[in-house]
Amino acid sequence: MTITKSDYHNNYILFDGKLYHKDCYFKTKTITKKCYGCKRNISFPPITATLTQPDSVFYNNHFYHTKCFIKWCHSTVRKNKMRMIALDNIDIYRKNASECVQETFINKKQDAASIKKFIEDANTYIMNWFDGTELTAFLKDMYGITGIDQFTWSKIKDSGIPLSDLLYMWKRRKEDLYKLNQKLITKNNNHISTESLIRYDLKVLINKYGSYLKWKEQQKILANEKESEKAKMKDDHIINEIISARQHNEKPDTDTSEGGVDINALVDDIF
Repeated sequence: MTITKSDYHNNYILFDGKLYHKDCYFKTKTITKKCYGCKRNISFPPITATLTQPDSVFYNNHFYHTKCFIKWCHSTVRKNKMRMIALDNIDIYRKNASECVQETFINKKQDAASIKKFIEDANTYIMNWFDGTELTAFLKDMYGITGIDQFTWSKIKDSGIPLSDLLYMWKRRKEDLYKLNQKLITKNNNHISTESLIRYDLKVLINKYGSYLKWKEQQKILANEKESEKAKMKDDHIINEIISARQHNEKPDTDTSEGGVDINALVDDIF
């Protein structure tokens, strides 16, 4: 399975600790019922917003393709009153089929809500994998090491900070952390391992995380204000173009008597 960072979002499912292509997962979780009319299978994929369910009917404890059910209702030589009543209520039996299948999916934890959760879990799992890979590569380069020991990596994962945030903070504070490391090494008579320095820097970043979140929120506010200002400028530009076009196309008319049009007055009325 090859996963790229650009196209993984919502394309995979994480179920029982295993990662699946979404389409492959749906194929394995399809529910099959035998049509009472034609004896062929009716396949029901997990109920999601993107998968089309087969047109089916559940009547008298049996599943039918809708076309087979209609054919069955008309299959007697003379019109059968009971079957005609059933045909008139076909939408009820369609709903019965949907509810019956939905109940089965819920019992198997394959309903729409569960599928959505599995997709979100896959998104998080894959995102963390990419973020972890990028963070590992950065730390190896920054500290001049070939790998990160399991104990240090567990401290990083258990820090309570998303790996993407840690990577950003580590990059942003790289020079400051380097200076702190040099002071620590200079003051300490004993040898300090690279792993100890990484864990020390991690503690520094954890202590700074609160202020980082405030800074991050401020950046969002500034970005939103910038977008609002751009939208306002665009609206003002459009309005000015409309006014300019009207002034160019219409003859000047300052007659304010009945029947006259005053451009300035119209503009005042608009605003």
